[in-house]
Formats: sequence, C-alpha cells, structure tokens
Amino acid sequence: MPQFNHFDGEQSGDVWVIRLNHERLNHNLIIDQLRSEFVTFVEATKPLKVLINCHDVKRMSSEVINAMLRVRQLVQGLGGDVKLCSVEPGVRMALKFLNLDGRVFKIYDSEAEALDAFQS
Repeated sequence: MPQFNHFDGEQSGDVWVIRLNHERLNHNLIIDQLRSEFVTFVEATKPLKVLINCHDVKRMSSEVINAMLRVRQLVQGLGGDVKLCSVEPGVRMALKFLNLDGRVFKIYDSEAEALDAFQS
C-alpha cells in the first residue's frame, strides 16, 4: 500500500482504519492532497469496510467533509460501508448541522466501539 502524508491506514481484521493526522484540516493544499490520497487509497485497497478516525482533528473544512463523502461513495460502489469515530464536538456539530451525523455517517465515540459495530 502506498504511504500517505495526511493519514495513516492500517487493517484491523477486515476493516481498514484511516487515522487522520492533522489537527486542522482547513488549508487548501492539504485538502487537495487529502482528497487525492483518499481516492488513491480506495483504488489501491478496494475496501469494503472503512473507519475514519478523526481523533486528532480539531477543525475540518467543508471540503474535507466532501472528501469523506467521496470515500463513502466509492466504498459504497464496491458494496461497502464507511463509519467515523472519535469526532471532536466542534466537528461533530458541523456534521449534525449538515444532517450527516447518523443519516449518512454512523459516528462512534471510540475506535473500538466502531470496530465492534462493523462486526454486528
């Protein structure tokens, strides 16, 4: 698997875990690179289960949310699912405002809880 600058990806059982590694995802260059890395990741791994861990993210632009929606679209096209975990309150509020919390993305408090949800 290729190395990525803006997230770490590893498999936990049959779930690919993407751990975003920037506190602030609101700079245009980072966003463009992250979007490209997401697509490269999905094309390289063809994942059916993806968990995006947002633990380190304190701020996230709407373009990053769009990039996560693109990952979801690509993974669903393969017959899979994407979940989120460890979303900071401010970011979660933005996802709720956009009607994405619970309707589009299932969001879990911890990575362990989300991984368990994939198995049920």
